[in-house]
Amino acid sequence: MSDKNIWIVYSLSRVMEDCMVTFDDTEYLLGETFVPADTMQLAINQVEGFLLAKKLELLEITKCLKYDPQDWQDDSEKSNEINKFAVRAQGEPEPKYSIFTSTSGPDKL
Repeated sequence: MSDKNIWIVYSLSRVMEDCMVTFDDTEYLLGETFVPADTMQLAINQVEGFLLAKKLELLEITKCLKYDPQDWQDDSEKSNEINKFAVRAQGEPEPKYSIFTSTSGPDKL
């Protein structure tokens, strides 16, 4: 298991042609990407390449949080999902897991 921190990087992206993660006809996706990295800046730097590989153009990083299991202890579906992906990301050398939600545009954040 990696000693790196896990960062949850929240982003807004534009869907490009042949996008690998679209599930409707939306033009924009909000993402929560789980990034193993020593620092916040390294985590943010990795997200753009991760999204481009999935045919998503990064428009904005909206938030970046260091994962702390203490912050996700309630038994909600969201906390369970965050914990599941954070644990999986700990064994990875680079971002591999992300949660995407469609949005109608940057003004709808």
